Amino acid sequence: MVDSVSKAFYEHGWRGIHVEPVTKYANLLRADRPDETVIQAVVAEQQGVVTFYEIPGGLSTACKEIAEEHQQKLGCQIVKTLVTAITLDDVLELAQSDTVHWLKIDVEGYERQVLSGWRNSPIRPWVIVIEATWPNTRRDTFEEWEDLVLAKGYELVYRDGLNRFYLHQSQSGRKERFEYPPNVFDGFQLSGTATSLTVVAARHLQQEYDRLRVEEEQLQQETQNLKAEIQKRALEQQTGQTVLQCLASQALEQVQKASVEHIKQLLERERAHAEQLEALHQAWRQAEREREQAHASEIAQLRQALEAANYNAAISKNEIERLNDELKRKDDEIRIISEENRMMQEKLTAQQNMSLLELLKVPEDEFVHTVYRRLLGREPDPAGLAHYTARVALGHSKMDVLIDILGSEEAKQRLQSGALNTEEALYWREVYQQLVNRKTTGNWKRRVNQWARSLGLMGRHSANMGGVEEVKNSLHALVRSVEELSNRLARTVAGAPMPVIQAPPEPEAAASGLNLASAALQYYRRLQALRAMSSDWKSH
Repeated sequence: MVDSVSKAFYEHGWRGIHVEPVTKYANLLRADRPDETVIQAVVAEQQGVVTFYEIPGGLSTACKEIAEEHQQKLGCQIVKTLVTAITLDDVLELAQSDTVHWLKIDVEGYERQVLSGWRNSPIRPWVIVIEATWPNTRRDTFEEWEDLVLAKGYELVYRDGLNRFYLHQSQSGRKERFEYPPNVFDGFQLSGTATSLTVVAARHLQQEYDRLRVEEEQLQQETQNLKAEIQKRALEQQTGQTVLQCLASQALEQVQKASVEHIKQLLERERAHAEQLEALHQAWRQAEREREQAHASEIAQLRQALEAANYNAAISKNEIERLNDELKRKDDEIRIISEENRMMQEKLTAQQNMSLLELLKVPEDEFVHTVYRRLLGREPDPAGLAHYTARVALGHSKMDVLIDILGSEEAKQRLQSGALNTEEALYWREVYQQLVNRKTTGNWKRRVNQWARSLGLMGRHSANMGGVEEVKNSLHALVRSVEELSNRLARTVAGAPMPVIQAPPEPEAAASGLNLASAALQYYRRLQALRAMSSDWKSH
């Protein structure tokens, strides 16, 4: 056993209870002290099972924070296990007597959990010794748990830098024994197996002392042998007793002088060893101061690193917020674009479902775009847009533009390729056939427009077949003109045959605007015939 607190008590007759969670140490205790109770468990606040971190070198703990710190700083290999947990009440209940002389708690940062499990047991150990610093440091931790000890009737009577000693109020008469720390008057001896720095020097002193003791015993044996020899000679030579006694006295005196001298040498050696021990103490204290300074420097560096990390974290947070704002803005732009695309798609869908009359009603600035989308399924190219826009601006009607586009190779291929559904393709083929009937009328639309302008019956853009009512009014104006011309011819040439002029059909009776256009064409032909007849009559 190394660094055992209870070994000396055991050797002097004390017997007690040990709680050790590490299997290795629990088995060693059972083997070394078979007449004591050894419980392999963890003392905690509640009964059950807790996670335990086994660390080599006596640093095992149930505190996760401390285990991780040891692993980071010391590079320790940690074994994580599950261990049975009992309370301090359970441990005290196993005591064979209500009188417990002392209780030692060394649990590596788990002190409050251990003391919190002491609730109902009436047993009050005389002395409680608790390790009261953060592992491997001088930082006190007693403020985290001392209130639980004081509440049980204990008073702090001594501290050695690592442990705090508490005495129960029932034993207040023993308080004076804790006034001074262990010292030379206590006559204590180091075990020789402790981990203290002074053990090395003490071991050397003990070996030297043992050697001197052997030499002293040898001298004493020689003295006894000499005395025996003298006594023997005194018996053999009674006559020389006085001489022999004198010789014996002289020999004894010599031996005593030698012993005194030898003892002086021992004292000198002990003094030299004491000085050496003091020098070792000084060196150890100097090393401790240097270690503390190094730790302080390391802590300062860690704090600077922590401040830098916090600063970088703040910058990263601001950058993340900026990126989130940018992402939100992009999401808003995407929603706006999606809405615009949806509205454009609805507009394109509406344009694709336009009939001929609806298409001719589209304003001039949008007409070319709408025809391209409706018939060719695309936006107009720059050249085509400029060409047809210029034609409309120069006085060509929308019907002219529509006929040109319908007659283009691209429109024909699109109608034949199946890009439009069957019903829609048939509709536009029929429109084109009626608009452009090369066998009968030729380019009738152009002639109608020319005729309308020559008579001054229509404005610049009124012959674009924009609606049934407009065509109807134009036809009625044409009828009145023809009737007037016929009457003038009748008055000039009596008895000449006149063409029969019929009233134009009402809009309700027309199947579509195309029937009205056909009627206008017939009136136009008859008007041309009347003019030819008038010219012939005048020549006669």
